[in-house]
Amino acid sequence: MILPWIFATLSAGTAIVLGILLRKAHQEKTQLEKRVERFRRERKSLLGMMHDLGEAFNADLTPSDLLDIVTRTAAEVLEARGAAYYRWDPQKNSFSCVSVQKAFPPLHRIAPEAEVKLTARIEYLHEVLLHEKFPGDHPLLSSIVQKGELLLPDATKDDRLPAHKEPHLRFHSLIMCSMVSRGQIYGVLAVANRQDGLQFNRADLDLLEVIASQAAFSLQSAILLKVAADKQKLERDVDVAGEIQRILLPDCSPVVPGYHISGQNIAAQRLSGDYYDFISLPQGRLGIVIADVSGKGLPASLIMTNCRAILRSQAPLQSSPAGVLRAVNRQIQPDMQRDMFVTMIYAVLDPTNHTITLARAGHELPILWCRGHAELIKSPGMAVGIDSGEIFDQFIQDTTITLEPGDVFLLYTDGVTEAQDSQHNEFGRDALKQVLRGGVGDNSKNILEKIIRRIERFRGEAPAYDDITLVVVQRNALRSNHSQLSHDKELENPSVAIAD
Repeated sequence: MILPWIFATLSAGTAIVLGILLRKAHQEKTQLEKRVERFRRERKSLLGMMHDLGEAFNADLTPSDLLDIVTRTAAEVLEARGAAYYRWDPQKNSFSCVSVQKAFPPLHRIAPEAEVKLTARIEYLHEVLLHEKFPGDHPLLSSIVQKGELLLPDATKDDRLPAHKEPHLRFHSLIMCSMVSRGQIYGVLAVANRQDGLQFNRADLDLLEVIASQAAFSLQSAILLKVAADKQKLERDVDVAGEIQRILLPDCSPVVPGYHISGQNIAAQRLSGDYYDFISLPQGRLGIVIADVSGKGLPASLIMTNCRAILRSQAPLQSSPAGVLRAVNRQIQPDMQRDMFVTMIYAVLDPTNHTITLARAGHELPILWCRGHAELIKSPGMAVGIDSGEIFDQFIQDTTITLEPGDVFLLYTDGVTEAQDSQHNEFGRDALKQVLRGGVGDNSKNILEKIIRRIERFRGEAPAYDDITLVVVQRNALRSNHSQLSHDKELENPSVAIAD
């Protein structure tokens, strides 16, 4: 009698344990599905913002319209009850709320009887918020301008925030960050109170900073466009496009241990259709972009601006360069004019494995100088903007190469090989290879300068017909122990960083 009872007890206990484990597994699966679904919503909203910003440029919308797109996206991506943007005016030393979405609480105290009215209709709340003005020394907003960000998981404990009596007007959780582009502070983007009642965390703040960074760049471009609207059409096209292109190009070369990397763009006229960029990626990797837009003038500049924005938003999300270019093509192709396209190479340098993985969208074949000879890196692909995606996606592929010590990887636009002398002879790819052969042992900057000087001597008095853009990536050659030690000490405190 005892043995059957023991077996029955063990069976019952086992069933209980299995039930608990199954319930826990189901709960974990549900949580994972929720996280995946939230990531999909965030990605969809971010891509929607990039598309809307591109539409805003093409539709000639005002900076206020752009800010409405940004605040709306911030509220949607972070699943918040409200978002607002406070513009910074350095001349007046003041802040003013110029864009608000949903139920963002006021930053100033309100009479209790007025709070009831504000909670009744969202229009009343927006009217009050859009009249909010604060001095430059406001304890909360001024700290964001100085520090760049703020994370308040529990905002009820911060004395800088008003303690509204109405529950819908209280700050429960708050994240804020400054909108800065090339050292220019435009304002503060704020998001309050998650819809699910949970607290904001560091990941939420990082996501808000991504939105603010792209928004600041787009806002700066929109302001440039608005200023240029009062000028003559020809001068407006030239001046604005030139300024946007200067913003697009990196301020300096990136510092990557074990490598020398340099890039340069020389415009044939006041406007350039070429572009290059460096993008800092996770795990110490570096994204490298070179592109050439067909056509000239402001339309080409705006296409390049939009292309840069989409590529920079996609690069950290995908490890495959081909996948990044597919996303760029899908989003930019609907906005392209029939006679316009973009040739482009997007490459990812992995300094740990000493590899470069690239995808080529109809651009000039890159050159790898290794073991005493030049090798063309052939990678299939067609130009961005020609096809909506069915054909483009099939052709574009990843190609990976390994860099040995002393190897040089060269990207260039057709303005290099097609440079002409007074007899209309072209510089050609063979001459480019000769410069690489003669530059063995030089760093990337010297190689780049030698190529440019060689082209100038070849061209002589002949005018420049096309832009010249070059990017040189060189893996450092092996050094003696003494030289390597000195080089490592230099890298401990690098003076140059990637220009974001």
